[in-house]
Amino acid sequence: MSARHTRSAHKSRAGYSLIEVMTAVAVMIVGSTGIAVMLSSTEGLQADAWEQSTALQVATTWMDRVRRDGLLWTAAGAPAQTAYLKDNSCDWFAPVSTMVGEYPAADAFGRDTNVAANMRYCVNLRMFPVQTINGNTNAIRADLLVFWFRSGTGNNTIVNRTGGILSNSSGCPDLGTANVQALAQDSTIHRLYLSNVLTWVAAP
Repeated sequence: MSARHTRSAHKSRAGYSLIEVMTAVAVMIVGSTGIAVMLSSTEGLQADAWEQSTALQVATTWMDRVRRDGLLWTAAGAPAQTAYLKDNSCDWFAPVSTMVGEYPAADAFGRDTNVAANMRYCVNLRMFPVQTINGNTNAIRADLLVFWFRSGTGNNTIVNRTGGILSNSSGCPDLGTANVQALAQDSTIHRLYLSNVLTWVAAP
C-alpha cells in the first residue's frame, strides 16, 4: 500500500473515532439531563405526598375533636352546649377550642401551634343541619377543610404570606364560602376535605 493511501486510512479512522466520542458525550449529556429532571420531579412528588399525609393527620385529629364535641349534644334541637356544632351560619370558620393546646393551625409536622411563624396548615369547619323533625335538628353534617401552601412556593407558612385572601398576621382566618371558592382557583394552595354526619345521643 502506498504512503498516501496509508495516511488517508489513518485520517479516516481518526475522524470516525472523534465522531463516536462526540456522539457518546451528547448521549451522556441528554441522559444526565433526563436523570436530573426525573430526580427533581421525584423530590416534588415526595414533598407533595408528605404534605398530603400530614394534612390528613391534621384533618383526622380535628374530625375526632368534632365528634368529641358532638357528645355534648344530648337532645333533639339546637346543640347549644357544643363548641362547634352549634354554629348555624352554614359558612366556613376557624374553630376555637376550649381545650388547652388545641388550635386550628398546625406546624409542618401536623402538631397544633399558636405561633404564627410556624403555622403551616389551617383548619376550617362548616356545619349543615341535614335532618329536622318537628322543627328540631336531629342530624348535622360537619364539613372540614385543611388548606396549606404547596412546597416550593416561597414562604410556606399561612400567616406570613403577603397579599391575597390568606394574608393574615394573627392566625388561621375564617374563610367563608367566597374565599373557599377562591382557594380552588389558586394553584399554590392545596386543600383536603372531610365530612361526617353527627346526631345527638341521649345522656346516660
